[in-house]
Amino acid sequence: MGSILDNNKSFCTAPWIHSYISPQGLRQICCVAEHNFGINKPLEEIWNNDEMKSIRSQMMKGELLSACARCNDKSINPYPYRDYFNNEYTHLIDDIFLKTNEDGTFNGLPKTFDYRTNVCNFKCKMCSEEFSSQIQGEKINNGIDLQFNILNSEERENSLSIIDKEFSNDEILKNVLEIYWAGGEPMYWKTHWETLDRLIAKGYAKNVKLRYHSNLSTIEYKGKLLTDYFKHFKSIQFYCSLDGTGNIGEWVRTNLDYNKWKKNFSKLVEFRNNNKHMEIKLSIAVTTATIFDFENLYELCKEFDIEPDFQTCYSTNATNLLSPKAFPKTLIEPIINNFLNSHLKDENYMINKFRKYKEFLFKENFFENDITYKNDLWLGVDIIKHLEKNRPHKDITFETILSLNKELFEFYLNIQNNKKN
Repeated sequence: MGSILDNNKSFCTAPWIHSYISPQGLRQICCVAEHNFGINKPLEEIWNNDEMKSIRSQMMKGELLSACARCNDKSINPYPYRDYFNNEYTHLIDDIFLKTNEDGTFNGLPKTFDYRTNVCNFKCKMCSEEFSSQIQGEKINNGIDLQFNILNSEERENSLSIIDKEFSNDEILKNVLEIYWAGGEPMYWKTHWETLDRLIAKGYAKNVKLRYHSNLSTIEYKGKLLTDYFKHFKSIQFYCSLDGTGNIGEWVRTNLDYNKWKKNFSKLVEFRNNNKHMEIKLSIAVTTATIFDFENLYELCKEFDIEPDFQTCYSTNATNLLSPKAFPKTLIEPIINNFLNSHLKDENYMINKFRKYKEFLFKENFFENDITYKNDLWLGVDIIKHLEKNRPHKDITFETILSLNKELFEFYLNIQNNKKN
């Protein structure tokens, strides 16, 4: 049955093995799925409902699902999440088919989990209240309508209760193969720490892979280092979020203390160097500011022997000037080329990831041909001004960063001047 991956471009193991709850309490197939089963639904209510059975049936027939558009078109990352699930859990496919009825009913429980809240101590400029309680508070204080449906206090308690109940269920825990901790910021969620304690106490940790996306503002809980837990688990994959070093990184991620980040990062790397079951990657959300710091990010990767992992700052139009795709491709490409050309003789897995990302980015459609492009840029300037008013950096601004490239800076100034006129 494993050969289905060769002939079926729709099939993904996630609807059989994965359980996801968004920071807004939404049950989804996975974190990138553009479909949900509703808010605060217990696992037993959705696991074999008509919608889920239909999804499984369609995938088994090779029918492309609109809910899986982000994997279908590779619009965010050149390595779709579907590929992760299928590559990591190919060995479960035969069992999946044996336990799946013709109508899509699956006679088994999920083995991988990704449960989140929006609790976060950062206000990253490319983020929203969906993933940051700090931004939620900022918008409320400024009288700005929330873009996402944030849970009220009663709904939040209900969501946490559902998650805690499932992570306390021995029938679930004893079969867990993987837990993905993201957010928000998982280090500020006590359920994260309590679940690790529970898995260790019951002896299940040795079977579990832990995956993380963390801003590394802390790696400690009640005086105990995160790495003290890691020695009990089967494997660790840690994505350390950073979109620029020093001032640029701190400008993108409001509340980031880069020196503190690097100290915590060093502790993780030290553990990795002494424990073969841990892998660390540098997770880079590429913003327009980030491309000016590729050199320092590359040096960081070399210093710690770390693989960079890239995603482009998400946007659907040019109102988000933090996305490099908001600017003309002919202005962005030379900046990245200058960095790559200075390392033409380098041959290592790190610089190759930068090269592959450049290829991926410039195969994407930039927004410069949109009918609304000019108006979107004007609105984008207002958004940048709002962000810098509410999330200022003590030393630099967006204009300061763009001024590192004359052509891009002049383009940005022309947007402002044309708007005034």
